[in-house]
Amino acid sequence: MKLFAPIFQRVSRIRGFHYFLTRYGSPHIKKICFNEKFTSGEWHFDRKPGDELSTIIECKAGKGKILILGCGAARLCQVLPEDCYESILGIDISTVAIEEARKHAKSKMKFIAADILSYKYEDVYNVILFSESIYYLTKGDRQKLLQTCKKQLSQKGVIIVTIAEPQRYKNILHEIREQSQVFEDRTFQESKQHLIIFR
Repeated sequence: MKLFAPIFQRVSRIRGFHYFLTRYGSPHIKKICFNEKFTSGEWHFDRKPGDELSTIIECKAGKGKILILGCGAARLCQVLPEDCYESILGIDISTVAIEEARKHAKSKMKFIAADILSYKYEDVYNVILFSESIYYLTKGDRQKLLQTCKKQLSQKGVIIVTIAEPQRYKNILHEIREQSQVFEDRTFQESKQHLIIFR
């Protein structure tokens, strides 16, 4: 399989192929595609302390545990006040992203390179976050994972999803609204990203 990695790296740069491979490819192919994005620097997203998403997570965390699925390089974690959470676990299939996240990890943070669909979730979380990651799952995988996530929520726990292109992924938002108890469902005040909080 290593012989084909350079081919997948080149193909994964093509927009249509990237879409297909990251959703329907094997975990190994997905890892190659996401590694390419992070290695190229295309997915380097800085965060500012006190931005809208970090403020929401700080409020919802309630000094409990946070799980970030598709955490990428976890820039968000760097701006969260340490006293707002007990621990943070970030999971991403990209080994490049996880390596970067670990460089800046604080003592209460742990980052694991794994497939979020097959990882064995054991803790109970106050916040489970999908920040621009939920649309990389097929409908069946997405619905199954969300059901798993709901079982891992604390009594007051919530799932937070952000989507940069809500019109493009309106079917995902519709699914969540139909199948969940929704607390917030709106556009961010500081961007065109959509925010939906539910359990």
